[in-house]
Amino acid sequence: KSPSFAGPSRIFPGRLSVSRSFGDVEAKITKFGGMPNVLIAIPDIVSFKIDNNSDFIVLGCDGVYDCLTNQEIVDFIGSKIKKNPSQKMTKILEEMLDQILAPDIYTETGVGCDNMSSVIVQLKKKK
Repeated sequence: KSPSFAGPSRIFPGRLSVSRSFGDVEAKITKFGGMPNVLIAIPDIVSFKIDNNSDFIVLGCDGVYDCLTNQEIVDFIGSKIKKNPSQKMTKILEEMLDQILAPDIYTETGVGCDNMSSVIVQLKKKK
């Protein structure tokens, strides 16, 4: 799915296209024209209970989420696991990222142009 804007959003002052960073001096330091607290290095932390209904955890950077929603990612990975439970997670992740990056000649989707780092953690079921 294509993002609704053309190109990455930029932090001004400064030149960063990320919303959380250790930052560039031009964006953060007043004497260089920056504004304190425009960029922060405090991560978003979410806590949740993992139970027997949990199959996997996906960790990904913003470029992935610019193209796919949480639900689209879960649906994609879940459908691949359902079709072939023994398929390696690396293969599923590769297919997901290829879908984002490779343009589709019919719908012109697949325009990811940002960092696409991702990890899938498959959870072992308790017996």
